[in-house]
Amino acid sequence: MPDISLLQCLHKISREADIEINYVALGHRSSHRDVYEMEANRVVNSLTLAKLYDEARAFATTAQLPADHVTVDQVLLMLLSAIVVVVVVVVVVVVVFVVVVLVVVAECRW
Repeated sequence: MPDISLLQCLHKISREADIEINYVALGHRSSHRDVYEMEANRVVNSLTLAKLYDEARAFATTAQLPADHVTVDQVLLMLLSAIVVVVVVVVVVVVVFVVVVLVVVAECRW
């Protein structure tokens, strides 16, 4: 017998995302645990790929799956974004420095 309250809760968490969910597979948590876990993990991964980290964590927790990887993915994306910003700033500083040096050298030749 499917756990209707669990299915409602999972539906509520994921309804804002444009992700297809196999509720039949999720309804077999007790009788076909492997099918249930495969579908629940697929949904969590889809939510994570869509950068819906809060929903992915909530879905994983409600589905009684580990949610640590969702947080790790979110932190890695934040770090990658920060690294990109730092690289851009460094490139801009280097370009400005080169331009200033070229201007100073050009003025010294006159």
